[in-house]
Amino acid sequence: MKTSLVKSLIMETTFSSKKISIQTIIRKGIPTIKILGIPTQKSTEISIKLQTILISNQLNLPYENIQINLTPSGIKQYNHYLDLSLLVSLLLAIDPALVMIENSLDALDTMLFLGEVNLFGEIEYSESLTSIIIHAYKKGFRRIFLPYNCIQHTLFLDDLEFYPIFHIKDLINQNYKKIKGKKFLSLPSTKKRREVQIPQQIVNTLPIILSGKHPTILFENQKLNKSSLLEQIEYLLPELNEEESLEILLYNPNLSEPRRPLTKINSSIQNKEFLGDSYDFGILLKTLNGILFLEDINLFDKKIILFLKELLEKNEAFIYKKNLESLNIKNKFWIFLSTQTCPCGNFLNPLKVCTCSQKAIFEYMKKFITFLKYQIEIYLHISNLNFVTMKENEILKTKQKIDKAIEIQKNRFSNENFSFNAQIPLERVYDYCILDSKESEEWLENIIDTSNYDYEKKLNLKVARTIADLEESTLIKKHHIIQAIQIRKLITLYEEPILKKTLFVEKK
Repeated sequence: MKTSLVKSLIMETTFSSKKISIQTIIRKGIPTIKILGIPTQKSTEISIKLQTILISNQLNLPYENIQINLTPSGIKQYNHYLDLSLLVSLLLAIDPALVMIENSLDALDTMLFLGEVNLFGEIEYSESLTSIIIHAYKKGFRRIFLPYNCIQHTLFLDDLEFYPIFHIKDLINQNYKKIKGKKFLSLPSTKKRREVQIPQQIVNTLPIILSGKHPTILFENQKLNKSSLLEQIEYLLPELNEEESLEILLYNPNLSEPRRPLTKINSSIQNKEFLGDSYDFGILLKTLNGILFLEDINLFDKKIILFLKELLEKNEAFIYKKNLESLNIKNKFWIFLSTQTCPCGNFLNPLKVCTCSQKAIFEYMKKFITFLKYQIEIYLHISNLNFVTMKENEILKTKQKIDKAIEIQKNRFSNENFSFNAQIPLERVYDYCILDSKESEEWLENIIDTSNYDYEKKLNLKVARTIADLEESTLIKKHHIIQAIQIRKLITLYEEPILKKTLFVEKK
């Protein structure tokens, strides 16, 4: 009796994987190949395929009983990239000298053979290997044999070894070379930065938004060019760490190197497209560790808004997919929302008069006010005034401030399950947002005028904490609070008495 054992990996869903063993046993008996552990119909098909590959490559098939057992059993769907693993297991059992690899148990335990094999023994190109390789890395595989034309999409881990092959005979003749993986981390953008104009309010506030990861809404009197804004933001975002890079590649397998995603969506998006399903990751997961920009938030499906509410309140939310376990999504986004100030778009416009009634404005803003009013921490009013261009030296200086503030936060929250000021749970705000004096405390209590005082106070303190970090101040000072309140004051304009008074003044 001859035996062999090879390890492999199957993707049970788009989100989860399982390490499996492929054991081949050759013994005297009726000449046949039987594969156990996969559906019967597929087992017959793969058995015939393996025989054909061996015959077409003049490899002698033993006139004996061959059994290939995949464990744990019960694999519901056969992944075609398992072809190479099955073939290697079979060849090692026929004759270990056929496959020129180090075939000790310890060595084989860290080797992964990936690739669909055609009937001539050629290893077919596959577009979906990036996610599989990341799962393999997490499962302990360190040496990956894969199709030669896939290699350019996989060299992103410096402690992996890759062995690209064209044909099954490359394994038999040891016609392959080791390629060491490289980290594509912290790459400078090769794209030349265009100088575009963006509102002064955004330029002033971007360091606070990006360093503290504060969810932000833009109230627009005129439509802002979001693509130009995202283009500028890209240069200010912190550099990727290894965990972020792997997550980005995992959910964006067509990327050849990790980049922070910049995603802009509007209200036409469907819930399924946003959250994904059993076969697609969805836009949300593809945007992890990047910018998520939702235009015209009041027009979005209520389910998406409720999901955002849960994500921002709890720093995590669950996606429930058919026939799958629920998926826990951590809040690893910079979230921007935008909306017109009212149906006509002229409420608060210094140059035009709003024609909307109070009732019409409330109806238009109903979803935001009801579900997200206290989850959004920065409010910016975008009028048609004060557009500026960020120069190269200003971009560099701002990025350095942002990076320093992020480093301060990571040190502060090193023992917590969150890393940014925006993610401080409300019940923990007073632990981390400490004022410099009794006078500042009293001033803060007197200045906040809203129906939800305690909530508003804590949100102001979170924003003020980031402003203090940007100045490298351990304690929050009075001028930090003043700036935070200025940034958030627009929230009060949508409270009924103030809205009524504002509309009266505008129309007068």
